[in-house]
Amino acid sequence: RRAGADLLITYHAKEVARVRSEVSRIQAFVAQVANTGASVLQPEMTLRRARDALRGHDPFDGAQLVAEAERLADGILRARIQEIETAIPETAAMIDEARNVGAAVEEAEHLLEEAKAAASAKEYVSASELVHRAERAAIESQHRQIEIAMDLRRRQLEKAEEVLQSFEPFVAEAEEFGLNVMEARIMLRQARDILAKEDYVNGMIFARNAAEIARRLEPAVVEERARRGIRMPTSGVCGSCGSTSMTFQSDGWGACRDCGHKVPWREPARFLDRFTRMLRR
Repeated sequence: RRAGADLLITYHAKEVARVRSEVSRIQAFVAQVANTGASVLQPEMTLRRARDALRGHDPFDGAQLVAEAERLADGILRARIQEIETAIPETAAMIDEARNVGAAVEEAEHLLEEAKAAASAKEYVSASELVHRAERAAIESQHRQIEIAMDLRRRQLEKAEEVLQSFEPFVAEAEEFGLNVMEARIMLRQARDILAKEDYVNGMIFARNAAEIARRLEPAVVEERARRGIRMPTSGVCGSCGSTSMTFQSDGWGACRDCGHKVPWREPARFLDRFTRMLRR
């Protein structure tokens, strides 16, 4: 009986040692799975239960839990491999999209090629990291290009707005003189409607068309000014920098040669009335 008991104790000790070794092996495997970016909470909890079973001197239950942890980790790894392999063409499509908006995608393309090579070599930890870096590089390059495009649109909208603002007082002056400004008004309204939609391409086209139509009124406006004794200034002081180096144009605007500041020298009565009302508020 004594020999049999000793044999049983020895067998039990060997089983505990074997299962502990399996716990260590599967723990390393779970860590490898975690490195791919996968969640390993379930196999980690199962291994914890296996350790608890060993502390309770139950190697049989511990062995079953270790096997369950390995099965869970293997399933998670297979799913993660599938995610990585699916992410490669998805990232390639993202890079194509970034390229289509004019973004520089060389770095993203290089990283994606390395990710493909790592996946082919079954180096999934590296493949996961590389495909993630390629995705981030594509997003960042696309974002930079979008910011450039948005800044371009903003500047173009501002330029179109400046064109309209420079000719609206002139058209109002022509209207004050009783000239036919219907075509110019229509074009100005259409340009403003388009700019309100932030369509800077067509907005600039319509703004320039409106300006061209407004310029056709210039000879009649200049003639009417002369008839009414309205003279264009020949000198002035810049209200921005104090320079006396001012130039004046027949479109009703003056500009400082030194700082570029623009100021209207001829405002129609209704614009002056509106400005006065604003001051009184």
